[in-house]
Amino acid sequence: MMLNKTIAAANRGPLDATYAADRGKGAATPEEARKLTANVKERFQEIGIQWLELGGMVRACLDRRVPEVLGITTLDWMKLCFDKSVPKIYRSLRIVSALDGVPLETLKEISEGNAYELSRLPAEKRKSGTWLGLAENTPNEAFKAMVDEALGQKSSLTKPEGWTEFRLRGPDSMIQSMQRAEQKVCAMLHIDDDARWKAWEAIAALIETTPEEHLVVEMEGEDSGGQA
Repeated sequence: MMLNKTIAAANRGPLDATYAADRGKGAATPEEARKLTANVKERFQEIGIQWLELGGMVRACLDRRVPEVLGITTLDWMKLCFDKSVPKIYRSLRIVSALDGVPLETLKEISEGNAYELSRLPAEKRKSGTWLGLAENTPNEAFKAMVDEALGQKSSLTKPEGWTEFRLRGPDSMIQSMQRAEQKVCAMLHIDDDARWKAWEAIAALIETTPEEHLVVEMEGEDSGGQA
């Protein structure tokens, strides 16, 4: 069955050839969407499920437009499947999206922490043999320091060359919403007050690595009341 092949591809991992071929099948039927959702919820409850499998399963469902078929937003679908663990799922999804094209066998040798740090690098670096090798063999704290240095982030108090000051004016409601978003991301990623810019780096990276069609669904859902 097509459904079984989709689930099997997601379970094998997001970046192998079978999964890549499966991604072009289009939207799931309502019945497939319900079964895929149930499968994701069941697998999430299993002990030991890894970030790579988890991110792959979620991405497979988003590629099949499961939330849209069920008539809900991506965020609501994630809450349905993962409850309070949604931030962890977004993190896994971001990593999987950023490292698309990297051999599955390589990714299995990289810890989640180092995979996340890899996702912060530009595409040409994070998928290079040099950086993938470092990610496989370097402890997380040391690898994070390497990534920070590569990005020119020597410390949260030092502004290296290449930094630009960014200012934005807007309605109070918008600024307050941005402040709440910043606080939420800082708490989720354990970002210190003197390095709050890292929250916006994470937000920007999430948007850049999220497929445009998924963003459109989310934004239309949030703004659906604004159209005449």
